[in-house]
Amino acid sequence: MGVPDPQRIVHQGYMSQLDMFGSLPKPAQTLPTADSVRPELTALLTRLRVSETMPLSPKDLRFWRTVFPQMSRWLPEDERNAMCASFVAELARLESRAA
Repeated sequence: MGVPDPQRIVHQGYMSQLDMFGSLPKPAQTLPTADSVRPELTALLTRLRVSETMPLSPKDLRFWRTVFPQMSRWLPEDERNAMCASFVAELARLESRAA
């Protein structure tokens, strides 16, 4: 009697090793909320406001130029508009100092 061939066992209707554990539960999807995005956006604005020179690397600057407006969509409209305006103003201030 030898060791059974794994291919033969699978083809005879036995479970494969991965099937023995069942499927993994899928993580619950959570959508952002105003309360979840506000602290990160506020922290970035504060960092920009207190800086005399651009605190972001070129890569991070490109990232935040794209992501900040997207994240702000979860805020109430008046707050979103105010934060985006502040973000643009702070970037303009810092970029004018660098020129």
